[in-house]
Amino acid sequence: MGYAWSQSYLRINKGDSVYWSWRPPTGITGVSFKVEQIQDASSIFPIGFTSGEATPTGSYSFQFDKAGTYYYWSGYVESSQQIVLRGVVVVLDSFDKELEVFVSLNEFQGNQNKNFK
Repeated sequence: MGYAWSQSYLRINKGDSVYWSWRPPTGITGVSFKVEQIQDASSIFPIGFTSGEATPTGSYSFQFDKAGTYYYWSGYVESSQQIVLRGVVVVLDSFDKELEVFVSLNEFQGNQNKNFK
């Protein structure tokens, strides 16, 4: 079984909200999901926002008011505790922006350096 959030990695701005929704494929029973903040990418212990008890179908939204990296998971989605969905939300401060810049002079175009920060 391949379960995953449709966008398990998001980059958003401070003050933005993320909306999650879940519903198992037709014919699949015995699974339940939730959204729960955890400390790091491999943790299972809740530390912050949560949608509450796991449910077969549902939705949840959360507004991110502080910049940082937030990890979350679905909890174990079935009784054998083998399947989980994990994700990351990176919240940028309102002044953080990623821009792509191209420089040219006459017919000469500058080289692109993706390692520059």
